[in-house]
Amino acid sequence: GLWRVPWNISLIIADIKRLLLELEDYTISHIFREANMVADYVAKQGHNYPTLTRWFESPTPELSVLIRKDELG
Repeated sequence: GLWRVPWNISLIIADIKRLLLELEDYTISHIFREANMVADYVAKQGHNYPTLTRWFESPTPELSVLIRKDELG
């Protein structure tokens, strides 16, 4: 069947394309969530907030652990 993204990301994509035009050199690549646990954690947390929210001044203990794991590889 037909599957649609449940949110409108076209404006976000347009902003990204506009910002990329300001850079001389860049690379876009896919990283599996297992290889970037910090981004996966932050993305999941973002779903809990209906509007743009700054939800921490410093990383939560759980996020700090994930940051450290990413640093260690």
